[in-house]
Amino acid sequence: MQVLERTKEQIQTKSERMNDFLRMEYLEACTKQNIDISTMKYCSNELSKLYEKNHMYSEAIKYLNKLKEISPSQKERNQVYKKEVELLIKGGFYEKAEAMYNSLFKSLAEEKYKLIRFAHNYN
Repeated sequence: MQVLERTKEQIQTKSERMNDFLRMEYLEACTKQNIDISTMKYCSNELSKLYEKNHMYSEAIKYLNKLKEISPSQKERNQVYKKEVELLIKGGFYEKAEAMYNSLFKSLAEEKYKLIRFAHNYN
């Protein structure tokens, strides 16, 4: 599928007129183009939602991973981790969900420890 749109607004406007499966194909084509980070985040997030809506959890997780890679803040990445755990459970991937949950819990604990250490050193 040919993609001529480059901005998030253009892509959003065009994709809103499509059915789910055509929209998935179009947004996937967009992610293969040279687009800016916010547009890539939009496309990855929308693809994840569409795949989840259609019970295609493995594909939804694939786009969550892309979203996680381009998310600059730890808070955004933690939200993506939480959503990924949810989709792993929905998809029946319980062992992966448990490992991901433990990884997320460890990451959050380390982040909290760093904040406490920073606050202690600041005072």
